[in-house]
Amino acid sequence: MDASPSTIADMPEDILKKIFSYVDQYKGLKACSCVCSRWKVMSDHIFQIREQYLRRGINLQWHRLWMAYSDDGKMAALSFRQYRTACYLQGSVYVIGGFTKDQTLYNDVWKFDLSSRQWKHVSFVGELTLPTIGSTLVPYKHFLIQFGGCKADCCRNPYGDSYVLLSNDLSIYNVKQNTCSVKRDISAPKLACHTASVVGDLMIIFGGINSAALCDGSVHVFDIKQEKWFTPFIKGRSPEARFLHSQVVVDEKHLLIIGGRNSSGCILNDVWLLILGEEWEWKIVTCSNCEIYQPFYPQHFCCAVGDKVYLINCYGSNTLKRNPETLSRFMNPSSRESSLGICTPTEAVLNQLKEFRMRKNNCSIGNINEALLEDEPRFVLLCRRTQHSDGRVSFPFVLIFVSPSGCIPEVQMLYAGSVRFVRELVKANNFIVIREIDELTDDLIDTIMYLKTWEEFVRVIEKLYEEDPDKFRFITKYSHQRTRLEFKATNDRVCAQYSTDAFQDLKRFEKLLGTLMRNMASREK
Repeated sequence: MDASPSTIADMPEDILKKIFSYVDQYKGLKACSCVCSRWKVMSDHIFQIREQYLRRGINLQWHRLWMAYSDDGKMAALSFRQYRTACYLQGSVYVIGGFTKDQTLYNDVWKFDLSSRQWKHVSFVGELTLPTIGSTLVPYKHFLIQFGGCKADCCRNPYGDSYVLLSNDLSIYNVKQNTCSVKRDISAPKLACHTASVVGDLMIIFGGINSAALCDGSVHVFDIKQEKWFTPFIKGRSPEARFLHSQVVVDEKHLLIIGGRNSSGCILNDVWLLILGEEWEWKIVTCSNCEIYQPFYPQHFCCAVGDKVYLINCYGSNTLKRNPETLSRFMNPSSRESSLGICTPTEAVLNQLKEFRMRKNNCSIGNINEALLEDEPRFVLLCRRTQHSDGRVSFPFVLIFVSPSGCIPEVQMLYAGSVRFVRELVKANNFIVIREIDELTDDLIDTIMYLKTWEEFVRVIEKLYEEDPDKFRFITKYSHQRTRLEFKATNDRVCAQYSTDAFQDLKRFEKLLGTLMRNMASREK
């Protein structure tokens, strides 16, 4: 009599457990647990072992995740981008938007299946929000909820004196039906670089940057079911206002706020507990071994596993290679060179500014380049010796806004939103924006003039035309976001620029411009 054929059910339990240990936990093990009661027990056993390893920090290693190709040999790939918004939902990582090196913003949606390791571009039917950076994305049942962010152009405005364009749009993506809707509510706060978490049916938001380019320290709550915003009353001393911090859900009654950066540019390493219930309350968490936690960079990512919170620091090694002193500068906030606060300069800084204004020193461009960093914005106040055509010598101030392309957009946004305040504070004659440190040269400062009034601009371009009529060019255009009108005149030797957001005076400007052009035409005749 022939023996019955063997099946996988006849395998010893130890061998099955070994096989199951190679199955992915996102979909594979869950599918195995549905086969029979025996497989469910073994699948649960593998889940428990992996969770114990993670909690105890055993066998934690970084691996480069190679993406699988589809059957037709083609693979959908996510284009290079940074500062995207992402979250995990049902075995996949969803990525929305991003920011490229050439400062292009996206609002597309991508899905990375952790089981098949394949990217897929997800098309949603309905209204999509405008591209933003610094928004949040949280999962809720089979929905993705995106909120807030900065509307593109504020961190690279060539004039830098417009307010920060923040969004309070709330986008809801239905991943089952592939639909999307945008909800706009005037009561919703306009924030960027904040944090958000879903607890029950509430989306709880803390911190961020508000429309005034200041750090926000309030708690805002969105009731997902009722679709209403409200601000809860919270007992106790509140944490310092901050952005680029982390927010972790401990359980249905507790939230943790970790680290971040305040309005003065200092990196924070404190931990706060928000207690939820009938009465909400703030409590500061006393931490031991604080010397172990050295935040190399203001932004990090956190997640809770059991009774522990794991932090992943996003400080790039390339920055350390470019400037070895950056590490010690970040580890000691008091030694940072940002003595001129982003929004709130101290009295000592104001006194230094007054003394500097009276010195009439001719500063060297070389010394300025050595002090600048490739990964952080800076305001530079330059005193330049100017020899006029009539022999007079003056020492006008030039305010330089250095916003390198290697900066994180959230920090650029905070600095860019403070340009108008800084310009009014220092009362500089000229204002220049540069994107790369190498661009800062003597020729650049001598040839570019940013004028404050239209009348000054008219006088300058008349002079430019008289010096070289053949090379004179005049350009009028709107900014990228159509929030400002830009004027530019050059004769290849000197470039004069002027911008305004006073569109109600546009007809007056056009009349002045027409008069100027007619005068030039009559001179040519």
